[in-house]
Amino acid sequence: MLTASDMARLHGVEALYWGASYLAFDIAWSPTANWIVGWLMGEYANVTPHYRKIALGNLDELGPLLIASATPWTEGGPEENEPTGRKRHKGSTCGVKLHGRALFAAFALTASILESRTIPPIAELSATDSELITAFRSTYLSRFRSQPIGAVQKELQVSGLNQQEMQFALDWGSGKLNLVRGGSREKRPYKAG
Repeated sequence: MLTASDMARLHGVEALYWGASYLAFDIAWSPTANWIVGWLMGEYANVTPHYRKIALGNLDELGPLLIASATPWTEGGPEENEPTGRKRHKGSTCGVKLHGRALFAAFALTASILESRTIPPIAELSATDSELITAFRSTYLSRFRSQPIGAVQKELQVSGLNQQEMQFALDWGSGKLNLVRGGSREKRPYKAG
């Protein structure tokens, strides 16, 4: 069985967005990136810890592969227009506390799914109680509407991301970096303050 980092290492980050049932995990559909983001949003909270470990266990290996890979990683498409957290269970938690490179991988994969949406998910991002979205709410929202730069910078500084990862997040939020070819085009500059 391939892990997400195996797929990215062997076939490039774009392989995480290929639709191939059960390619990466023996219990899930693909694209793998979408499935991982579903776990991160708490959509599979009722699944056993064994499968949670399979789904999220190697995110720390995936983070460096993502930041080192050329962008964009995937093509946008209407199938990516599902709401984040569409099948949320009680709690909106993935059940794993993410740090460092794993947290960056989670941020980046979620950013790519959000960017692929043809309808900016502003209301959804503003309302969700997902741990990951809550931790990076201003940064994610900055992709779709103006946010105070101070709020975005503070959010990133307390997140535990390293300097390179924070710059990646800032560049993505401001629209300087695109993870999806043909993804969301509504990019707004930061507001001072």
